[in-house]
This record gives sequence, C-alpha cells and structure tokens, in this order.
Amino acid sequence: MVDLSDAFCGRVVDLSDAFCGRQVCPMVIGNVLLYADKNHVTVTYMRTLVPRLEQRLLAARDGPG
Repeated sequence: MVDLSDAFCGRVVDLSDAFCGRQVCPMVIGNVLLYADKNHVTVTYMRTLVPRLEQRLLAARDGPG
C-alpha cells in the first residue's frame, strides 16, 4: 500500500483490514455481504464499519503529527 499522507499533508485512515485477511478477501463477513459489485461496498457493510472508522478518525486526529 502506498502512503499518501505526505503527498496530501494529512493523515490516512486505513480500513483495508476490515475487507481482507492475510490471504483472502471474503465476500461475506458476519452474515453481511461486503460488495455490491466489483467496485462498490454495500451500504450495510459500511454501516458495520462506523464504530471502527470513528475510532480510527479520532486516533488520527489526536495522534502524533
């Protein structure tokens, strides 16, 4: 993964671990379909990520830098 934070003078919140494991990117996690098609995540799955995203956004805001 490319670190774009320096290029944009900001911080990057990486949620890739919410989509893929070490070897596979599943289509379903916890009975929730991840992808609506090849390029779009389902709204339902994105809603499950809200707490994780909030936590990481707050950490990025409060973190070093």
